[in-house]
Amino acid sequence: MAQSSSSAASIRQFLTTILKGDPPTNSDLVCALDELVSAYHNTPDSFDELNDKEAPATDYDRLSALLAKRFPDFGFYAVADPLDMRLEALGVGDAIDDLADIVLDMQETLWRYENVSEADGNWYFRFSYYHWGVHIRSLSLYLCHLLHRQAQD
Repeated sequence: MAQSSSSAASIRQFLTTILKGDPPTNSDLVCALDELVSAYHNTPDSFDELNDKEAPATDYDRLSALLAKRFPDFGFYAVADPLDMRLEALGVGDAIDDLADIVLDMQETLWRYENVSEADGNWYFRFSYYHWGVHIRSLSLYLCHLLHRQAQD
């Protein structure tokens, strides 16, 4: 039941960029992340009341190991909750974990497009944004800093 949704097409393109062929450059990865966010903003709200299917589980550890091989220079970085000014609110982000979480959410979203309905795919894409969107924003900021350092060298 493959859908022709432009959001599904954007997700397919993102997953291909991340998981297939040569790994993207940091600049290309920023662009791919931005395109995914753009697709989110252009996805209509919808809901499929008939959905009772669950997506198959993906092995996070195996995916994380694959991404670590494809992006060997990615590492940890500082993060802070912009709404919490306490010093103890500072934390550590992990670029590989960010990418793995984004990929997992996109794989489930695409599965819903292909196995349930376009409405369900749209719903899950928008619903899960509050998880993958935070990972994209954090990873994008990390990548922007990496690009800035590369430009200075």
